Parts: sequence; structure tokens; C-alpha cells
Amino acid sequence: MSSSSGVICSICIESFAASDTIYVITCGHLFHAQCIEDWKLRSRNCPDCRFVFVSMEKVFLNFEENYISSGTRNELRAKMQSYEIELEELRDQLNESEKNFLFMQAQYTVSNEKVHKLTKELNHIKTDREATCSAIQKEELHDLQKECHNIQREMERMRQLTAQLYVAMKLNEDTQECDEMSSLCVKENFHDYVVIVKRYPLDKLIYPLIYNIYALASTMNLKITVNDIHEVLKIDCNSGTAPETVCLQVQFKRIKARNKFLNNQRKLRNYEIYGSVGIYEYKESDVKNSLYHYAKAQLKSYGFAAVFAQKGQIMAIYDRKTASKPIRIHSKKQVDRLVKQYK
Repeated sequence: MSSSSGVICSICIESFAASDTIYVITCGHLFHAQCIEDWKLRSRNCPDCRFVFVSMEKVFLNFEENYISSGTRNELRAKMQSYEIELEELRDQLNESEKNFLFMQAQYTVSNEKVHKLTKELNHIKTDREATCSAIQKEELHDLQKECHNIQREMERMRQLTAQLYVAMKLNEDTQECDEMSSLCVKENFHDYVVIVKRYPLDKLIYPLIYNIYALASTMNLKITVNDIHEVLKIDCNSGTAPETVCLQVQFKRIKARNKFLNNQRKLRNYEIYGSVGIYEYKESDVKNSLYHYAKAQLKSYGFAAVFAQKGQIMAIYDRKTASKPIRIHSKKQVDRLVKQYK
């Protein structure tokens, strides 16, 4: 238990203690009895708020309440910061899990279609066998049974290959995506794969950014999946912007998917939340010195093998032959430091 309240008298600048005689004046401020008596001889205005007081009353403070010391507050604050960091890590893990789930869902759909097709063929063979069983010889029936058995074995092999393919793709996902993205970024027809989404509502923006493109595609009744999009970046635009909106740069894997997304934007006008959204062909003049383009222009001139975007992050590789680890680019200042380092 603390004998001090943590509240001070503004006249003597000392904390109130349990043994002190304390008065409250008309405006509600508290003072030591002797302090306010001495003050009253000089002025009838409150030392804190300058309100003219006409009365004083004795009050009693309860000093038996638990008082949190500064050390305890610091300890609680440190714990709170630790929890916030842990929460942010959990959010990152959740985002990664969501991406993995989408990939697994796509793989499951492909495998399920193959299994369904083989099952249908097997059922067809069984139906034909039953219809012609009385007309075929025993040897032919044996061959047909053997064929059905082979199909079943093939189905099981396909399931195993699908599982092995998924494991292999997960193990090499980062390397493959890095190679694909860096290759696409340096293509001469880069513009043919990219569109700019302008005036996207800031209050509707969610992360990962690719989910915003899914939302627009769904509104336009288009089927756009993770297999259609390489990356989505938030950029600064030179024109066509509006308050409380953002610009998004969408890089597709196929020109067909990009053109389908671009040519159906008129459907957004029928929806209030996306009515002002515009989808445009990529133009260099639309992008205002984005970090990606700044890094690409600077680092490629000083021997970097590739500058690319991976999972919403800008990466750079200095030497592919030595399999150097990609460098994550955070700011233009970091780009300038890398230029000086490799100059």
C-alpha cells in the first residue's frame, strides 16, 4: 500500500500524503490547508484555473487504493509492446497461410477434375462390360478386367504424383517465383501484361493487395485466380486520382487475362462503391517515380542482374551465377547506398 496519492498540490508542488489536511475550493481543485490559506491572503483566484473562489471545504482522500508505480507502468508497457509485436507476427503468418490455402485449393481443383474424369471413364467401361458380358468370351472379359485394374492403378499414381508435385512446388516456390518475376520484369512487352487501377477507394483497400483485384473481378463477373496474376503494387499516379483513393499496378501472367480485366471495366459503373474506379493501360507517364522503377533504373545500371517484385516486395539480385541472396529494397535511400557500394 502506498501512503502517497500521486496527486500534487500546485502551490507547494508536493504530493498529498495521508496525514495532510486537504481542502477543495469552489472550482474543484485540491490544495494543502496551509497552502490555500496563505494563498487566500494574496488572491481570491484559483492558482490553477484563476476562477474566483468563495468557499473551501475539507476533503478526505483514500490512500489505501493500489497505486501503480512508474516501474510497474513501464513493465506493463513493455509487455504490451511485446504482445503487439507477437500479434503482428501472427498476422503475417495468417497472410502467408491464406496464400498457401489458395494455392492448395487450386491444386485440389485440378486433381479433383482428373480423378472425376478417370472415374467417369471407369464407370463407362464397367457399363459397357455389363452390357456385352454375355456376348464376349472369357479371355476378352479377363482383358477388360485387367484394363480396369490398370486404370485404377493409374488413378492412384496420379494422386501420388499430384501430392509429390505439390510438395516439390512448395519447396521451390520462392526460387521459381523469383525467376519468373525477374524474367517478366525485363521483357520488352512488359506494358502488355500490366494495367493501372485508379481511384480505388482507400476505405475498401485490404491486404494482400491481390484480394482487391479479386473483388473487382467478382464485381465484373470475371473468373480471375492466383494463376492469372503475378503481382499487385500500390503506386503513386501522376493523374486521374481523387482524395481518399489509391492507385494499384496489376501485372498479369497472360495477356488474355489482362485484356479481359481491362475491357470489362464498364460493368463497375453499376456499383456505387466501385463506380469511380478506372482501369487503364499501363503508361510510364502515369507512374510517379515508384520505388520499383527507381530501383530498376538505378541498380540495373551498376551491374545488378535483376530487379523484380515478389509477394508485394521489391527485390534485387546482383549476380545470378553465384546464386547470391536477393536483397529486399525498402526505400530510395537504400537504393542510393547500394549504388555507392557496387559502383
